Amino acid sequence: MARVKKIKEVAKFGGVDELGKAHYQGHEHDVSTVEAKSEQTHLEDDRGEGEATVIRRFTFGMNPETFIKNRPTKQDLFNAHLQGIEIALFGDGLKVFDSVAPRISFDAEKKQYSIFVAARPRKGYLLQERPQTLREIING
Repeated sequence: MARVKKIKEVAKFGGVDELGKAHYQGHEHDVSTVEAKSEQTHLEDDRGEGEATVIRRFTFGMNPETFIKNRPTKQDLFNAHLQGIEIALFGDGLKVFDSVAPRISFDAEKKQYSIFVAARPRKGYLLQERPQTLREIING
């Protein structure tokens, strides 16, 4: 029997875009923009109800030669790491939450990229972290 490779769709919009450098009060800062858009849900409406969802970041180094010769798509990169991500989440009692598309961001200076994945606790496991609402995350 042939082995079927699992594929989950990577988000094709939003993400983090590097905008360069800016000077503010005598200091130089890297500037980037993070996009999030929702027509129906607002941060102030998040009351922290329902199941907790965890966002995990996995960072990988780039092979510059590979990116120069044959630049992989975000989907190709995600598919290459999916099994390892699922194994790492499984070890923490989590599973990938399919309703939220993963995100990928690149850091050209550090020659690495990060994959952000939403996950939920597996049946019978409790979260070790305290869940936060969107407002708590944004406002610190």
